[in-house]
Amino acid sequence: MLDEINAALLTCDAHVCYGTDRELDGTDIWDYIVFRRTRTAVQTAHKGNYSDYYEINIVRQNYVPEGEALTVLAKLAAIPGVKPANGEIAYSTTVRPGTKAQLEIATFTVVAPHKGAT
Repeated sequence: MLDEINAALLTCDAHVCYGTDRELDGTDIWDYIVFRRTRTAVQTAHKGNYSDYYEINIVRQNYVPEGEALTVLAKLAAIPGVKPANGEIAYSTTVRPGTKAQLEIATFTVVAPHKGAT
């Protein structure tokens, strides 16, 4: 599933990182997406069923354009078995290290439910 998510995100942005944006340290890349697996929920009532949760962070210089997070979410939801997790798209701002420039980050979660044991 990680490879499928990565491929879908690459259709939205040329710079996609797994886990952290550390690989972009020292570059002039300001706009990128970071994703990571956050947890696996095991459903004990339904033996062997589980759901993997993935956090998506869209990072943009100044601000995330209106509708971009929804566009990325739709690309991920087009992957068979992936759907938006209940929740919201949250926005936060930070300052790019070593500068005074603002970055905005849109964060949301998708889930991939699985039936039966791995």
